[in-house]
Amino acid sequence: MKKNYLLLILLFCIVLSVSAQDYTFKGGRDDITGLTRVELNGKFGYIDDTSQEIIRVVYDELGDFGDGHRLVYAKYNGKYGFYNANGKLVTDFKYDGTSGFDWDNRLASVFIKRGDGDYRFGYIDLNGNEVIPLIYELALPFSDGYAAVFDANDKIGFINENGQLVIPYQYDDVKWGFFNGFVWVKKNGYWGMIDKSGNAKISFIYPQIEKFYFSTGFADVIKDSTTKYYYDKYGRMYTSTEMRKIANDNTEKELASLDWVDFKNEVSSQMYSFKVGIMSKSQVTDISYKVEGNTRGMNVVKKNIYDLNPTITVSLNEGLNKIIVYVTNAAGTRQFENVVNYSIKRLPKIEWSVDTDTKVVTSSPTFVVNAIVNSETPISDAEIIVNGEHNVKRGIKLVTANKYTIPIKETIHLREGINTIQIFARNASGSYTTDALSIDYVKPSPIVARENRIALVIGNDKYEDRRFSPLRNAKNDAVDMAAKLRELDFTVIEKKDVKLSEMNSAIIEFERMVDQYDVALFYYAGHGLQYRKKNYLVPTDAVLPSENFISSRCINSDEVINVLDNSKCKMKVIIVDACRSEIELPESTSRSRGNGERGLAPFDPPAGIKVARSTRAGCNAYDGIPPERNSPYAAALLKALDTNEEFETLLKNVFDEVVEKTKNYDKGAQYPDEEGFYTGKFFINNKRK
Repeated sequence: MKKNYLLLILLFCIVLSVSAQDYTFKGGRDDITGLTRVELNGKFGYIDDTSQEIIRVVYDELGDFGDGHRLVYAKYNGKYGFYNANGKLVTDFKYDGTSGFDWDNRLASVFIKRGDGDYRFGYIDLNGNEVIPLIYELALPFSDGYAAVFDANDKIGFINENGQLVIPYQYDDVKWGFFNGFVWVKKNGYWGMIDKSGNAKISFIYPQIEKFYFSTGFADVIKDSTTKYYYDKYGRMYTSTEMRKIANDNTEKELASLDWVDFKNEVSSQMYSFKVGIMSKSQVTDISYKVEGNTRGMNVVKKNIYDLNPTITVSLNEGLNKIIVYVTNAAGTRQFENVVNYSIKRLPKIEWSVDTDTKVVTSSPTFVVNAIVNSETPISDAEIIVNGEHNVKRGIKLVTANKYTIPIKETIHLREGINTIQIFARNASGSYTTDALSIDYVKPSPIVARENRIALVIGNDKYEDRRFSPLRNAKNDAVDMAAKLRELDFTVIEKKDVKLSEMNSAIIEFERMVDQYDVALFYYAGHGLQYRKKNYLVPTDAVLPSENFISSRCINSDEVINVLDNSKCKMKVIIVDACRSEIELPESTSRSRGNGERGLAPFDPPAGIKVARSTRAGCNAYDGIPPERNSPYAAALLKALDTNEEFETLLKNVFDEVVEKTKNYDKGAQYPDEEGFYTGKFFINNKRK
């Protein structure tokens, strides 16, 4: 018996996947979720009314949100996971299939395959939690709060929604599941009816059972080959003659019944159509319906028939609406009520800082996206789509203090030619994607690197103030960087473990020489900190009793920026690999935030100066893990300097290398950053062929 049920469940999964292939963009919309299942190149997904992908069109199979289901399965790489109606994946892709949902759509039966013919079943809830563990040989969907489960001996018992075995394993087969507190089961070759306590309501004496009427609870049973008996849901038995007499007596006394065939309790359209199934043992003479509180639209449809499935269309008010249907037959008029909530979709609104109807032409390889996302409900997701790819999330953060407004400011690397940029956002009502902003990146003539290049390279490891942790690799980074720059025809001023006076002297020497060169580069590895939104490079002899001493005992990075800004150099570069640990200083008497800020502040360089930094503003950088000689950033930069890439591309490669190397570190990935711009092209490696 268990093998038969397993075969049916596996066929159920196959049939669902085949029916999905019949879907097109023309139909299949679910009124509750507002989603439509679609197929593209043999893959399945869901889109909303604006054709935005709520569930990506990448899955081999995808279930149906119809019939009120609030979870839908998706198959990917041979395994099943589950999505909810908001497009959220609530389980990993780890299941081998499902035998379906319960009637109330609270629990879904799932299973995994452990071997040939060896399955384990359990149940998940609407949040994807395994509320009943996968321990059963077979588990059927819940009905009336109970579910039939199989043990290793192919015997059937029943569990409740808490996973407790409430009726022991002892039955050989089951029909239809529990209904109104009773279920038909088979034991020792004969059928009987039991209640939820396992007590026999109808004795196990019937070799066959034929029909079951859910509306009345009556079942046909066969005691022998010629005699039929009927049982109601209370276990009372009737002969065929008695059943005919009951039917005749009740024909003129019984009011009509109604089934809300495809009724949805949540819709997003004001005009709402649904079907009802009306059953009557006498002629239906009148049907009328209305939305309570709005008597307009009262309709009367006279029908001299017994069973019908009329379509009813009503105009809804925003919010909850009570719909009342009146059906009249020979026994009188009966009233049926249901409730539908009409909610208007309010998608996010996105405002650009530029006119998206105008094509932007630029000679810069980067473009800063500035926009604001506003929403009347909390924003759950936002991202930038570059050239059709949903993969540019770096720098976009959902602001926890205000989930209704998200400012977006992101630097995008452009490819040569036409680039398209869009912004995507999602809230509870659905998702919205802007029209594409078109950016034409025209590469300018390159700046040819010549031998007249100069670099000031400083690396500090050993600090006198014990609150600054000694660094392992900063001096190594400076030594290796100086050697590499000399290979690239730089005149290098190299300083290691320098005090304040020595750093000042080195910067003065750099300033005196820089006007003689076309390219100037400043490199610093060591401790750095910010104070009152200014960045400071820390000499080895800096002792800082409090924040008041930072500005007098450290080097303000603006001094280096001013040296380059006032120079005649054509290419000006600053590279800072600092903030390798944190230091806590007593606050100044002004009680400013001062050093309470982590990492460095933005440098905000003037036009023509490019600043590359090992980590983003407000974050710390890794110093490197023994026995590594260099920090992750310095190692990636030294590797990149051996390539012939243009400087912007080189920095992008450094970013990818550092993120990949540090993504599994204890404190998370390190994200290098850059500020400022220059015109033309710059190849720091002048050994290009």
